[in-house]
Amino acid sequence: MNRILLLSGLAASLLCSNLQAQSGWDYFDGNNVEALISPVANHFWDYNSSQYFIPKDSNTTSLFTSTIWIGGLDDNGDLHLSAERFRQTGYDYTPGPVSDPSAYNPPTNGSWDNVWKIDRSDLDSWLGNPYNTPIPNSVMDWPGNGNTSLGQAQQLAPFGDADGDGQYNPQDFDHPIIKGDQAVYFIFNDDATLNTESGGQKMGVEIHGMAYGFNCPEDTALDNALFMEYTIINRSSNDYHDVYVGLWNDIDLGNAQDDYVGSDPLRNLFFAYNGDQEDEDLQGKEGFGVNLPAQGIRLLKGPKLDDNGIDDQPDLSFTGNYNGFGMGDGVIDNEEAGLYSIMYHNNDQGPTGDPSNAQAHYNYMRATWLDGTPLTFGGTGYAPGDPNATPSRFMFPDSTDTLNFSTGGITPNPSSNPWTEVTAGNPPGDRRIIGSVGPFNLSAHNENQANPNSTKTFTIVYVFAQKMNDRLGAVEKMKAYSDHLQDVFDSGVTACGEFQTDYFPLPALSVEEAETKSSIGVFPNPSQGQFAIQSDVVNATYTLQSMSGQIVKTGVIRSANELVNTSDLDAGVYMLDVESANAHFMEKVVLR
Repeated sequence: MNRILLLSGLAASLLCSNLQAQSGWDYFDGNNVEALISPVANHFWDYNSSQYFIPKDSNTTSLFTSTIWIGGLDDNGDLHLSAERFRQTGYDYTPGPVSDPSAYNPPTNGSWDNVWKIDRSDLDSWLGNPYNTPIPNSVMDWPGNGNTSLGQAQQLAPFGDADGDGQYNPQDFDHPIIKGDQAVYFIFNDDATLNTESGGQKMGVEIHGMAYGFNCPEDTALDNALFMEYTIINRSSNDYHDVYVGLWNDIDLGNAQDDYVGSDPLRNLFFAYNGDQEDEDLQGKEGFGVNLPAQGIRLLKGPKLDDNGIDDQPDLSFTGNYNGFGMGDGVIDNEEAGLYSIMYHNNDQGPTGDPSNAQAHYNYMRATWLDGTPLTFGGTGYAPGDPNATPSRFMFPDSTDTLNFSTGGITPNPSSNPWTEVTAGNPPGDRRIIGSVGPFNLSAHNENQANPNSTKTFTIVYVFAQKMNDRLGAVEKMKAYSDHLQDVFDSGVTACGEFQTDYFPLPALSVEEAETKSSIGVFPNPSQGQFAIQSDVVNATYTLQSMSGQIVKTGVIRSANELVNTSDLDAGVYMLDVESANAHFMEKVVLR
């Protein structure tokens, strides 16, 4: 579905003449969400207006844009950082895998300005009857392999390798591996150009992402959720330490000017909710009215921490990780990082406003304001010069942080607790949120000797809820939904099926098909100019079609060596289909 929204004055003010935009996006629309997915992970907007529609058939949106930041220190202590927001002053990310410099063509990198959308139903139809069903175009286009002659990795998007040769070839029944009922895959890097938006030194990382969801109306939380899996691969020669990934979001709930934000540290959850009792329309942008929304982002699975031979315990120290995964469970070296901090900033200038350089982005990922002042508990969280202010890593946690993890085990001033935007008396406004994961190490990648610490994978979910005339009730409902989604994710099973379908083993040929395959063949294959259908089946019809589905030859087999003239066809891969009253045969034919 193509969406057209009126461009608000706010959105227009974010654009500038030198904005470099990709256009190879597509929409996830596999459940009650319709969301634009970008080749460079600058999701949910078309460089003009918000494109995260929920409910799908409405004109209301809950997110303006969402992307990731990544920064860390090299062995010399120098900061490397890549981050984007609105591409106002340039861009840090370009589509496609890390390649040799000669292969880049920024800002789009040519044919890599693309995302790959797959419906599970298409895979089900094809692989449920693979010998008689055409290969879907989305399967043919899947970027399973890179071009190693251009410096790209051999293995890119995940696929089921039917013959185990490492080469993605759908004619051999290799197929995309996806999660959900619909998935949109994307690949981008920070290597192709200088980082002209953040101003940071590039890291040389390649990032793969999969947006996916489930069409499951009987599970409201799931049907209104979008999952996002990221894999970060360090393809540089640098080892990085103190690496943080920032999940940066401009959450605009309809009317962007009346929002509040909050966090729930032990849930690894941050969110926005309405700052008053009605979400009005604004500048042509439709609000949610009195059916008040809450939009959350929850970390479901963090990046794996380096093996250290022990079962890491939850740590309440200010630098520790209490809300990680696998902590203190009796299992050695299964630990994953939780959210290190949850920070916000305003849509304005000054020490609590938009970042403009690499250090500013890195500060925000470590709960520090632009001027180096730490986030502190109470009020707006910005209290420079107050010696009694308690540093905090999580903004506006309400009363959820019962162990004072946010403040390193220190009990904050009772007069500030519980701390929310409501109790602080803050005016609602246009907020941006950064949920940060880290710190962790990201080792250099060696293609010949795979280093497991050079790759980090994590998964988040966008969770949405509404409640009539009750903005705080919407928050509690959204939190309950997020708990349910965590349980569903951990189990790998939904009310509507499994997270991921395993198509192996493929259905076997019937006895009739097996006998037919032994009595019909193509020679030579590959061929040039012509090939022969060698068959003992007479009066069978044949069709030859391109991989796009276009029928290019038809005929009837009249002899044991029926010649097919292909001199008028382009080189490439074709499918030959032979059919009679009692036999059916399909074969891949390669023309040179």
